Amino acid sequence: MEDLWNRMKVSLTSVTEEEVKPDKMVKREQCMTDSILELMEERRQHKNRENVRYRELHRKVIRAIKEANERWLQEKCVEIEILQKKYDNFNLYEKLKEATGRYRRRGPRIIFSRWSVRKDLPLHKRKWNQLSTD
Repeated sequence: MEDLWNRMKVSLTSVTEEEVKPDKMVKREQCMTDSILELMEERRQHKNRENVRYRELHRKVIRAIKEANERWLQEKCVEIEILQKKYDNFNLYEKLKEATGRYRRRGPRIIFSRWSVRKDLPLHKRKWNQLSTD
C-alpha cells in the first residue's frame, strides 16, 4: 500500500513540475527586462528570510524598473519624433497610444442619455431599441 502511494506521489509531482509550473516569470510590462525579472525572483526568495538582503534587492529592483521605464519612454519618444518628421500621422497616433498606455482594446460599450455606460448587452439592445423608436 505504501509502495503504491509513493509511486503515485512521484508520478504526480513529476507531472506537476513539468506541466504546471512556468519555466520563468512572464514580463507584464514592455519595459521589463530579463535582468529585472531575475532580480525580482531573487528578491522573492529572500522575502521573510533575510530582511536586510530583501530591502537591498527591493531598492535595486525599483531603481532598475525606473531606469528601464525611462529608457523605454525615450525610445518611444524618438520613434514618435521620427514619425512626426515623416508626417506619418496614422503610425504617429498608434505609437502615442502605445506609449501612453491607451492601446488596449476595450469591450463593447453603448452610451445612453446622461452619459451613463451600461455593460449588459441584452439591456443595451432593449434600451437602444427604445431610443431608436422614440
